[in-house]
Amino acid sequence: MRRFKQVRKQEKSTQRGVSMIFALLALIVLTLATAALVRSVSGGMVALGNLGFKQDATRAATGGAEAAIQYLTNNVSTAILNTNNNANGYYATAFANLDVSGAQARMGAPGATFAVPDWDADGCAGYSVGVVAPCLPVVTVPTTSPFFNANNRTSYIITRLCPGTGSPGAANPCMQPRTSGTGEARERGNLTSASNLRVTVAMTGTYFRVITRVQGTRNTVSFTETLVHF
Repeated sequence: MRRFKQVRKQEKSTQRGVSMIFALLALIVLTLATAALVRSVSGGMVALGNLGFKQDATRAATGGAEAAIQYLTNNVSTAILNTNNNANGYYATAFANLDVSGAQARMGAPGATFAVPDWDADGCAGYSVGVVAPCLPVVTVPTTSPFFNANNRTSYIITRLCPGTGSPGAANPCMQPRTSGTGEARERGNLTSASNLRVTVAMTGTYFRVITRVQGTRNTVSFTETLVHF
C-alpha cells in the first residue's frame, strides 16, 4: 500500500510540471500576439500621420502657384517674359532635359546632363560635377507674401513653353492652345444657349509651366505642376 501511494504521488507531481510548461507557452504566444498588435497599430498611425502631412504640403503648393501666376499677370503684356529672369525664378525657355525632382540627375546616365531646380538654394551642390547643366535658381515664397504658409517652405519656378528666348513667332514657335476663347453675352453677363456672340474673344496665349515644391513637416516633400496661358 505504501508503494502504491508513493507512485500516485509522483504521477501528480509530473502532471503539475507539464501544466506549468503549457501555461508558459501560452503566455509567450499571448505576449508575441500583443506585441504584433501594438506594432501594427503604431505603424498604421505613423502612415496616417505621414499621409496627413503629405496632403497638407500639397495644399500649400497652391500658394506657390498663385504667387507665380501673379508674377505672370503683372508682366504678361511686357517684353520681360521674353528673357530669363533668375531672380524671379522665370525662364523664357522650356528645358527638354528638366529634372524637376533631381532623381534622374542623381542616378545620372553617362554623358547626360540635366537642368535641375536649385530647391535647396545650395547651387546644386548635392550633384556630381558635370551632371547639372544648368542649375536653375528658384523663388521661395517670402513671409511678406499673402501666399506665405508658415508651416511649409514653398518654392517655385516658371518656364515658358518655347524653344528659345525672344518673342513668340515663326522663328520661336511657342506652345499654345489649339482653340480657346472666352464667352460674352448680352444678358447681364450670363452665358446661355440663347445668347448671341457667345465666343467672341480668341485667346491663343503662350503656355507657361509653373512647378512648385513644398517641404513640410517631417521633411515631407510635394511637387505640383500647373499650366497657364493668358
